[in-house]
Amino acid sequence: MKLQNQEWKTYIDSRNTGNFDVIRASWVGDYNEPSTFLSLLTSTHSGNISRFNDPAYDKILAQAAVENSAKARNDDYNAAEKIIMVKAPIAPIYQYTNGRLIKPWLKGYPITNPEDVAYSRTMYIVKH
Repeated sequence: MKLQNQEWKTYIDSRNTGNFDVIRASWVGDYNEPSTFLSLLTSTHSGNISRFNDPAYDKILAQAAVENSAKARNDDYNAAEKIIMVKAPIAPIYQYTNGRLIKPWLKGYPITNPEDVAYSRTMYIVKH
């Protein structure tokens, strides 16, 4: 395999037409729930860059979307992840991290925020 550096427009064209064997892509979860990532691999999702198409996977994700029980939904997500592990349409190679130094007297920092956005309205300073 030969790596090929491309200008942005060429890269987007290659990605949109499927003219690649392997391509780099990324996604940032926009809500704190597994479907933010798992839905990307459904056959009709516009973000399905790999063009992965598995009717069983699509069915599991559709079922998860209508589950009322968190346990049943998580069971569906686990089944979907097993399909991804076997068929390997993507190969996650790294995850972004942001290091921060936060003084102990700053409280309300959104540690569980999946978008890694800090909202000042939730922060406050305690006496120190």
